[in-house]
Amino acid sequence: MTGVADGAVAQSDVRDRRPHGRLRSLLSPRQEALEALFDTVYRGLGVGIATGIAGAAPFTFALTVLARPLEAWPFLLVCALPIGPAIAAAFAVFGGAASSDRVAPFRDFVRAWRTLAMRALGIWAAFTVVLFVLIVDAGVIWGTVFAALIGPVTAVIAVVVAAGTLHSLAVLASRPGVGAVTAARTGLFLAVRRPLPTLLSLVILLASAMVVLAQPVLGVLGLGGFALLVLHANSAAALASVAPAADREPADPAE
Repeated sequence: MTGVADGAVAQSDVRDRRPHGRLRSLLSPRQEALEALFDTVYRGLGVGIATGIAGAAPFTFALTVLARPLEAWPFLLVCALPIGPAIAAAFAVFGGAASSDRVAPFRDFVRAWRTLAMRALGIWAAFTVVLFVLIVDAGVIWGTVFAALIGPVTAVIAVVVAAGTLHSLAVLASRPGVGAVTAARTGLFLAVRRPLPTLLSLVILLASAMVVLAQPVLGVLGLGGFALLVLHANSAAALASVAPAADREPADPAE
């Protein structure tokens, strides 16, 4: 009888300790989770620093030096040209993180920049030209009777082009063999077909722009990499959701 009682007591102790063991396992982070978190933080900071040096340095310097930077917006657009290749390289680093065992954001960034720089610069330059034209048009019609009619159309075009440019750079990063024209067409397709990811990307972009305007160095070097990480994940999800339709190329009329 004593053995039976001892067995029952031992079994009850095991049952009492089992919830505590589960709670302890939930509260104590595993080594894999800590390593993944460290890799993500290190990659985000590294990509942010690399993007700030390779792409945003002229733009950040102009924001810091100019007394009224918004009044010199054409000069800021010129200074922002290197940002496009840097964003494409950052997207490539984040996209290749899943298939890489080593965390080397600076080395991966340089390699991706060398591969994507020219095509990404072409897309970004086209976006800059369109943005310049839209800003000039908005200034011309501002305060006229046409503002109520043309203003919303101009805003919609700016939203679609900005989101389409980000998606286009993500397409270049995920598919290195794709040309700039195909990537731009796919990016605009995603901006129209996937409105929710498009709006999310624009919200993140506007929030990042506000931080950069307030604190240029902190916004670019400190938080820029993590903003790019979210933008890449958003564009990658939009591309994956419509990949079969986006992959279909229109037939050549000459054929």
